[in-house]
Amino acid sequence: MKKKLFLSGDYTYPLYHPLKNVDEEIFAILGDDFEFALNTEHFESLEDYEYGRFDTVLLYNDHWIDKSPTVHQQVQALIHYVACGGGLLVVHNLDAGVDYEMAQMLGGAMKKTLAPQNHRHIDYYPAKAEHPVLEGVEPFSLEDDLFDIHHDRLTDKTVLLNAVIEDGIEVPMAWAVEFGLGRVIYTAPGHDVSAFRDPSYRRFLRNAALWTAGGL
Repeated sequence: MKKKLFLSGDYTYPLYHPLKNVDEEIFAILGDDFEFALNTEHFESLEDYEYGRFDTVLLYNDHWIDKSPTVHQQVQALIHYVACGGGLLVVHNLDAGVDYEMAQMLGGAMKKTLAPQNHRHIDYYPAKAEHPVLEGVEPFSLEDDLFDIHHDRLTDKTVLLNAVIEDGIEVPMAWAVEFGLGRVIYTAPGHDVSAFRDPSYRRFLRNAALWTAGGL
């Protein structure tokens, strides 16, 4: 039986990262394993108990603070859902970390907003960790955004993907968090549709979605 997934992103007024076209790639990557029970840019009215019908939630929203006048209500609903055993996969856009509670659950928050020099060639490679999400994932390269991320040391997380930037500095680009009874993954690659066409990243995303949904 396919698991149920809630996909959300910005179709109408995206700032940098429209879900249009990206959604088709996500459908192709996850369609064999997931039923897309809800695909929307509007989830302002969802209460915590309504999230319970999804095995995992995939967020690709790039202006979280503008999604709703009730952002705090949405944060509490998502936190409650994950803590009670739900799954959350946040792709590329770490804007949800603008809220302190979400930042702690996600294991990080954005320090700076996008700037032109953030878009560059990035070589990604699997971290040296034994984790089911890394099964079959090979190193890959993309033209993508390099965000300045504050890593919350209060959250115990497993780094899944790394990249090496200037002066040989290694930075985490994807990680997994076990939060309460639930599972969370943040993954940085995904600036545009081309990222979702890379075979290794597609394998990573499929594994990530299945793991957050309790399927690995």
